[in-house]
Amino acid sequence: MLRCKSLGRISTVDMLDDVADVKWHPRITLRRVSVVALSVLCLALIGWRIARPGWTDRQRFHQQSVRVDVVEGDLLRTKEGTLIRLLGSCANGREDAKAIARAQVESAGGDVMLYLEEVPTRNAAGEVMAYAFVGEALLNQELIAAGVAFADRRFDYAYQQTFERTEEQAAYARRGVWKTFPDIPESAMPAWRWRWLMEQGKKPWERGEWRVEGEP
Repeated sequence: MLRCKSLGRISTVDMLDDVADVKWHPRITLRRVSVVALSVLCLALIGWRIARPGWTDRQRFHQQSVRVDVVEGDLLRTKEGTLIRLLGSCANGREDAKAIARAQVESAGGDVMLYLEEVPTRNAAGEVMAYAFVGEALLNQELIAAGVAFADRRFDYAYQQTFERTEEQAAYARRGVWKTFPDIPESAMPAWRWRWLMEQGKKPWERGEWRVEGEP
């Protein structure tokens, strides 16, 4: 607004001062610059957190609390879109496994604590392989204990013996897929486990390779 500096006519100098005031407000301009700079910085930090160029999977996910969605019983997806496969636990697409996993994850507000082994950190499908803790419970093992997932025997990992014992306990308790134990139909198992089971029925020197390279 134009300022009247006297009761008389407004001088040209006064008008020029007023125009300058309209175009240039140091406090307002600095405030706007600060807001823009802060916004750019926040966006850069978000982008860096998502991408983290040069970071390994262990640096990004190991011992990190991550918010996830349940895609399958043994498959999670972070909010950034990274797929996390539960290491050592194979749910074989079972809907009851998905329901149990979702209930547990949702009970913790959608957050899980991830732990990765040294190598490898990804499977043939490019999914990060991890142990997922929901509070004090290890989700990988919880699914096996409920009889809705199998202990993976296709490779070695730290919890392998623990998971295999958990699977044995679930089988003798006839939970989930083990309700007809010891007679489990082939259709209830992942293909790799059926091949492994067939080889176990042979004499040790007659057993062949049952693993398939690149099988997810």
